[in-house]
Amino acid sequence: MGKRRSWVWEYAKRKEDKAYCELCDEDENNEYSCVGGTTGSIIRHLKIMHKVYQPEISTSKRYAH
Repeated sequence: MGKRRSWVWEYAKRKEDKAYCELCDEDENNEYSCVGGTTGSIIRHLKIMHKVYQPEISTSKRYAH
């Protein structure tokens, strides 16, 4: 199975080892670490600041081989 693209990239853009929240205003501190493509810090930001959570995975996709 190949690498999957995280749902967070619907709300953020990555540039090198930084993620930038697209829901924040430009004058806000919207820069988060994503070294190696990690998404923990931007996920926490989306949950706390914007109440955005990972979408549910459908049963058919979850068990697809």
